[in-house]
Amino acid sequence: SQFRDLLRDQPSVQEVESVAGEAAQLNPTQGLMMFERAMNSGLFTNNEMKALLRIQNGIYRLNESKLPIRTRRKLRHLTLKPLILIDTNLLIDAAKERIGWLLSDEGGIEINAHGSFHRTILYKAEAGMVELSIPKAAQFELKKKMGNLQWVRSLFNDVWIDEAQWNEYINEKSAEKVYAEVIKDYSTWKPGANDFEDVEVFEQQTIDFMIEHRDTYSAVVDGKIANNARSLDQRTKINGEAIYPERGDRDIMRDAAMLAETTHKGIGAVLIASRDSDFWIVRRSLEEIFGFGVVRTARELSQWV
Repeated sequence: SQFRDLLRDQPSVQEVESVAGEAAQLNPTQGLMMFERAMNSGLFTNNEMKALLRIQNGIYRLNESKLPIRTRRKLRHLTLKPLILIDTNLLIDAAKERIGWLLSDEGGIEINAHGSFHRTILYKAEAGMVELSIPKAAQFELKKKMGNLQWVRSLFNDVWIDEAQWNEYINEKSAEKVYAEVIKDYSTWKPGANDFEDVEVFEQQTIDFMIEHRDTYSAVVDGKIANNARSLDQRTKINGEAIYPERGDRDIMRDAAMLAETTHKGIGAVLIASRDSDFWIVRRSLEEIFGFGVVRTARELSQWV
């Protein structure tokens, strides 16, 4: 109440520091968010903004080890990096592009995949703006798919390919090399040894979440049926209904929820990068309940970086 009254006038940096600092002693998250509100208010000069940020940063550093990542996601003025968990569909885009690079221009290969989102993510990681991690479920699925040359060939069914050229350049060894390169490039960060200790607890929480959103997932299945999707047989059954995300996606959701509860230094948010409707159609609820976000385009990612 005191802080709201303060922002109605033209407060000084010292006044904000006094009230927000006192609040931070009782509740660090609340105090830090007061600095965010002050800096978003448009009431301060550039120099005053820098002073507020220095004070906020000092309070944050004192409390970082006690602040779960899920509570940091609204602290946008601090120089914290998002941790992005890469879903299989983006790894496939990256692998498809690299397979295309192995073929000469005469093969007629023009790789657009599903846009440039996977390239944007990699660029931001190389620039030090984000950290990347591949969930075990996504890594396992990509390895399985890349080990099947018939599946790899199916990625290019929409373009003309010289079959002799394909057979010359694409084999088990080259596909395995592409897989290894993708995993290496999209893994800049590794979880801690104790990050996934409460698997059973979070597994139940994600199941409860899915049941609560039964109608939404039912609509997802209806949409997949309308689009003649082939993956319906992989959906998991809960309470007798096979309308819920497949096992791998459920694992990624659970892992993201667990990571959002950790206190890793320098990480300001946990995000899942995926085009899968099972994630983004409930993204608002996922952020509210579990504290992690979902991004499916470069534009959506720009809101976090």
